[in-house]
Amino acid sequence: MDLELKLQEALQEATVGGPTREKRSPGEWIPRPPEKFELRGHRDTVTHVVFHPTFDVIASASEDATIKIWDYESGEHERTLKGHTAPVQDIAFDHTGKWLLSCSADMSIRLWDFQTYQCIKTMHGHDHNVSSVTFTPSGDHIISSSRDKTIKIWEVSTTFCIKTLIGHREWVRMVRVYQDGTLIASASVDHTIRIWSLPSGECKSELRGHENVVECIAWATDSAGPYISEPIANGGTE
Repeated sequence: MDLELKLQEALQEATVGGPTREKRSPGEWIPRPPEKFELRGHRDTVTHVVFHPTFDVIASASEDATIKIWDYESGEHERTLKGHTAPVQDIAFDHTGKWLLSCSADMSIRLWDFQTYQCIKTMHGHDHNVSSVTFTPSGDHIISSSRDKTIKIWEVSTTFCIKTLIGHREWVRMVRVYQDGTLIASASVDHTIRIWSLPSGECKSELRGHENVVECIAWATDSAGPYISEPIANGGTE
């Protein structure tokens, strides 16, 4: 898709709302086989993949303790980031694409400068596997979750942990921040989802209904209202 078409779609979305691709025939935008590329290079399970918000690259995390950067237009491997000493569980870019976060079973969180590919800070504080990490929309704070049953809020400017949220009774598998930066959703092995207030850290609600581990969670877009959806163990979603 060329730049002119992307700009036209962005203008349409700003004017009428909602993704313009939904207004086109599904045959025009639904991915179909064969795949464009198959990216190979990790030596163990790939745990997470994220798109860069600006460049034509993706970052992948793996149980081989590395992060790899790929050009998805050419299919070429560009860089391998090393530093973690155990499986990398999650990765996330900030909204500018300047910073990349990673968390690992080595109980650490790393902040990478994506311009130099250097790790500029390693954060310690969790007592077990760090399973999920994300930036707040403003980029000022980092939210992490761990098998130690806690959620931590970190200040990007100092990389200090400024708050620890306690409430889940088991491993917190994933955390995600609402688009306006006021709420955190967390999913846990204790079969619950919790909604937390930012920056106070107060638990606003506990959502029950799953009969097994809640692996991951996502906020719906603004157009869908303030709801969340998550996969469940039997293959469905709620």
